[in-house]
Amino acid sequence: ATTGHIGPLFGLIGGFLGIDSDVTCRVLGYCTARDMISAAVRLNLVGPIAGVTVLHCANEAVDDGIMHATSSIADNSESTGVDDVSAALKNVATCSPVIESIHPTHDMLAVRLFRT
Repeated sequence: ATTGHIGPLFGLIGGFLGIDSDVTCRVLGYCTARDMISAAVRLNLVGPIAGVTVLHCANEAVDDGIMHATSSIADNSESTGVDDVSAALKNVATCSPVIESIHPTHDMLAVRLFRT
């Protein structure tokens, strides 16, 4: 089994495939939001139609988050001495390993919910 945090690994795979870093961030944000909303629908916390609306709002939040993070990195580049945003992104680390360790277990949720 391979261990690691999903964000950096997702970025590594996106870079290996030649996908732009902004697109990779958006895809990761979409996949994470989709998985959380899918779990909420399965738990009957929101309905399927409401889930689509929530996912649309989540995509807007992901875009806002990416723009904020990119501008924050650009603002901090003067203090760190790194002029290129993409060079600063190479040093990104995660701050929530517990959530990232739970994220890959989303598939187990279906087994627990629909066990007969």
